[in-house]
Amino acid sequence: MAASLDPAAAGLALDSRSLDALKAQARQDARGAAKAAARQFEAVFLNQVLKQMRESLPGTDPFSSEATKMQTSLFDQHLAAKLAERGTGLADAIAKHLERLLPAAAPAGAQAADARANVTRGEIVPAARFATAAPAARIAQRAEVAPQPAASAAPRPATTDKAGFLDTMLAHAQRAAQVLGVPAAFVVGQAAHESAWGRREIVGADGVRSFNLFGIKASPGWKGAVAEALTTEVVGGVARRVVQAFRSYGSFEEAFADYAKLLSTSPRYARGVVGAPDAASFARALAEGGYATDPQYAAKLERVIAAARAAAGPA
Repeated sequence: MAASLDPAAAGLALDSRSLDALKAQARQDARGAAKAAARQFEAVFLNQVLKQMRESLPGTDPFSSEATKMQTSLFDQHLAAKLAERGTGLADAIAKHLERLLPAAAPAGAQAADARANVTRGEIVPAARFATAAPAARIAQRAEVAPQPAASAAPRPATTDKAGFLDTMLAHAQRAAQVLGVPAAFVVGQAAHESAWGRREIVGADGVRSFNLFGIKASPGWKGAVAEALTTEVVGGVARRVVQAFRSYGSFEEAFADYAKLLSTSPRYARGVVGAPDAASFARALAEGGYATDPQYAAKLERVIAAARAAAGPA
């Protein structure tokens, strides 16, 4: 659908320029404007879904500021536009609904006039009103579809509680731990720390899940798939929100296997990580090897490993 839309209307409908572009298109092609408006609505709706998902996460980012919030908001708008461009089915359903409201056999001039009136009333471009506070039931009623497709565009892990996370990941962690010669709790603990117990699995701009629970970045030599995502990096003691390229996998099994391979073969980690006698040594070796830029990484990781070990046992 994206290829048939007027390029001038391709921006996210959050400013007057995008609305003016839709109005201009409506004067020439009411049905084309309906499709463009539907796509705009889908993008804004997805942006709102992303915002609500972030707000639902427990805790507060200690590095949060107005600048980082703005960067996060801009990234979410970019991600929403990418997801809408890929298509979730919502825009198609809305467009069909809007097209039924247009006169079936009206002359071209009358059709354009009707489209202009609809745009003015907000019927073709309801995003400015709907994206702020409209409940899901009202959105579903207007679009004649349930809002589930938007959620599936940015899938989350199957488990988001600690017990469920351990049940799902422990077998993978045990295989990785055998390669590294450490308890499985060390491995599953790091996966839990990096992904907030599965709540923050990396999802690429195209909405495809990466199964990357360890935050492993895509180095220049990486030949596999890549997922770009916003992350916090500490540079010179200052936390910054930046977009980074991360490795993307086809399953959790692949992710854990690649993690074990990386730590067991990289000179930066292998010497201290492989066969680490305790959680403190394991966490310290990772931090000293540069696994993360957070100066408190070792202490934080050690605490999460302790929690994972208490829940999963010493296996």
